[in-house]
Amino acid sequence: MEELVKINLNDRIKVKLTVKGIKAYIDHMNEPNERAKIGRPIKTKWLLPSIDDEGYTQFQLWEFINIFGHYFYLGNNDVVIMPLEIVKAEQPRGGEQE
Repeated sequence: MEELVKINLNDRIKVKLTVKGIKAYIDHMNEPNERAKIGRPIKTKWLLPSIDDEGYTQFQLWEFINIFGHYFYLGNNDVVIMPLEIVKAEQPRGGEQE
């Protein structure tokens, strides 16, 4: 019998971004500047993903899908995460969903 695993779109996950994934993240974060054509860009430190000592970057699941969802399709060799696995991160206290 299959075991159901429930996840919430607000759950925190962590992945190991590839170089392509880091570039995709930076491009995504830069997009509002491009659309608005504002003269002064967002500070660079905010554009870079936060990578922990083990090489993981955390996202809420919905945020990860929003940024990287269009990279996941059959036959795409331009992977943005490696290994191809999503790890459920420790959830902050008080924010757990049932």
